[in-house]
Amino acid sequence: MAPNVNIFRENGVPESNIITFLQTQPRASFVNPVLFRELVEEVKEMGFNPSTMKFAEALHVLQAMSKSTWERKFNAYQKWGLSGDRICLAFRRNPWCMAVSEDKIMRINFLGILQRNIETCVAPNINIFRENGVSESNIITLLQCQPNAFLCAVRFREIVEEVKEMGFNPLRLKFALAVFTLRAISKSTLERKVNVYKKWGWSEDEIYLTFRRHQWCMMASEDKIMRVMDFYVNNMGMESSLLIKNPELVNFNLEKRLIPRGLVFQVLLSKGLVKKVS
Repeated sequence: MAPNVNIFRENGVPESNIITFLQTQPRASFVNPVLFRELVEEVKEMGFNPSTMKFAEALHVLQAMSKSTWERKFNAYQKWGLSGDRICLAFRRNPWCMAVSEDKIMRINFLGILQRNIETCVAPNINIFRENGVSESNIITLLQCQPNAFLCAVRFREIVEEVKEMGFNPLRLKFALAVFTLRAISKSTLERKVNVYKKWGWSEDEIYLTFRRHQWCMMASEDKIMRVMDFYVNNMGMESSLLIKNPELVNFNLEKRLIPRGLVFQVLLSKGLVKKVS
């Protein structure tokens, strides 16, 4: 263990990061010191600062895969129009983008994309994101999770502008998630959901504040929003503003999660073990 720990220290890696790395990668202690030093040098050459946690994260990711696996994942990203420089930049910003399997990179919801012309249906929307300052790591994250968001859409640029006007920062992942959300629902559906929230006393400003906090609150169906609001306001006796502060509650399973926990809360409340929140 000592030789590899000393290699970390020689390169200025903080003790706290060394401990975190060894906790997540205990086998690193037994790696041949010569090979370990080569890996550390490789990560430094990629532009990582040894004093940051991302240096340890990148080392974690690279140590867990062979060079041939790295090349296959690299090629998988290149198939989606990302240049080598952009992939490396994304890796420096988010080393975990290379931790997913190459199968996952290519498979998750990519069937719709595979049936389209990538150059005409996908690349233009990726470029719109780039023009607006969305980072490569966030583009890759959205590609991994919701690739269909990039499929050709007449309103894509318009939606990006709407999201900017709502106050989202293009540098944050929430910006990309907001674009995906508005891309997934029509204007009329958005208006209906806004009206549902208004029925529970929310102002338009409060609704969009909640959307900026948790974009998925607009992915719940109108019926789900109504049932969750009804449960908290009429069954639990709470203010609807509770969900402005905790908008993720709208997306939790009502029957399996919210109601059982609500019943436990009511029992604890009746015994004076907890206080009611507004």
